[in-house]
Amino acid sequence: MAVLERDVFTAPLYTKAEAARIVDVPGNTFRNWSDGYWYMTTSGERATPGLITVALENGRVKVPFVGLAEAYVIVALKDSGIPMVRIRPAVTTLRQGMGIRYALLSERLKTDGVEVLYEFVGDESEASDGRVGLAVVRNRQLVFREAIEQYLKTITYEDGFATSFMPRRFGEKVVRIDPRVNAGQPSFVRTGVRVSDVLSRVRSGEAIDEIADDFDLSSESIRHIQEVA
Repeated sequence: MAVLERDVFTAPLYTKAEAARIVDVPGNTFRNWSDGYWYMTTSGERATPGLITVALENGRVKVPFVGLAEAYVIVALKDSGIPMVRIRPAVTTLRQGMGIRYALLSERLKTDGVEVLYEFVGDESEASDGRVGLAVVRNRQLVFREAIEQYLKTITYEDGFATSFMPRRFGEKVVRIDPRVNAGQPSFVRTGVRVSDVLSRVRSGEAIDEIADDFDLSSESIRHIQEVA
């Protein structure tokens, strides 16, 4: 875990709103993930703890890279079909099962970590004759693993922990989030240019072909970013 204890990975970098935009979830959703929330039940008030790592900057809660990356993995779990009501205890199970503080960011998630999660969230589907359908369960497990791995392959690991990732919504190997590059702001993989710098010129009305030439990017990549940003 030493690599993630470096200041560049744990320092406050993003507001919650910025982090929500990067991982492509609503702002209220991200706040629930980071802060947790209170809710009422028939047996009284209950608290739901936060799921991702946050940090303080001048008394304000902000999100470090480790928290942003944890949120990105949670998005992967949601997209694999797991509802949040099961993701929350599943994350706790994963952390306890692997015994690692940043279990969501561990490269082990691709091996035994996925198995821990599936064991927790997987249903024992029944065959038509009432018996447990082992083949069905096995197929569900493969689908589950495949859905998770589609996200995990966009993550770069160093010393066993996530140190950067390429958000899937931008396309394959187009934009990278790395706290060591442009203070963790989304940047083009090939050139390291900040996405915001390119888009600000597009929005000001400059010709895309001229912007592409200035930043050594393709016009197609800029148009694509403009559509999904």
